Amino acid sequence: MRIFIVEDEKESLDYLKSVIGDTCDNYNIIGEAATVKEAVEKINNTKPELVFMDIGLPDGNGFDVLGKLDYKDFWLVFVTAYDNFALKAFKVNAIDYLLKPINIEEFKNAMEKIKNMSSLSKETVKISNLLNYIKSPERISQILVNTSDNLYVLNLHDILYLKSESNYTKFFTADLNEEIIVSRTLKDYEEILKDHNFIRTHNSFLVNLSWIAKIIKKENVVELKNGVKVPISARKKEVVVKELNRFIKG
Repeated sequence: MRIFIVEDEKESLDYLKSVIGDTCDNYNIIGEAATVKEAVEKINNTKPELVFMDIGLPDGNGFDVLGKLDYKDFWLVFVTAYDNFALKAFKVNAIDYLLKPINIEEFKNAMEKIKNMSSLSKETVKISNLLNYIKSPERISQILVNTSDNLYVLNLHDILYLKSESNYTKFFTADLNEEIIVSRTLKDYEEILKDHNFIRTHNSFLVNLSWIAKIIKKENVVELKNGVKVPISARKKEVVVKELNRFIKG
């Protein structure tokens, strides 16, 4: 695998290279860059299969690199210090990321995902959606959902609700009959979708407010417009009513 690293801190660069050397087979680090300008030029020229991208760079950030590239047909893993906005952007767009200092197991998991991906073209879709999100995070209308077999582009309006199943989340949509199960927690998706009219009605359920038809008080459920009933816990009922009222009033 042809790997390119964008990192301006020598200590972090050396550590990442050592982790790659210790855990990866059949790899070749074909280039390094410490600035936006250098990264854009070298990635376009070398055309790597995998890029590890730091966010903070002396002349800009990793998003600037992606926005200026002509060549985007590579797997992308961000390596970053903790940043709420950045992490939310990655989760919305199914982009892999590693927090500094790099955890070896998390690194191995990221590489395993890449090995199981069947098409580089999926990464181009992810990168384009990521850049759109960075430009206007409050206006997202779609979310990328990455399962072991497929990468789904889901319209937020078409998502009825999400259900927690241990450390997995199951999506229920208006137009897909197949099961969409993701190895990410419901809490992660609550953080992603809370500003887009989704509400936690129960510890195990996150519901799209636009699909709620009524609240059946005696049954402690919300009934959706397609007739599906979703549980609502007693302690969340007041909050759900308040948020539903806010949503309806606009």
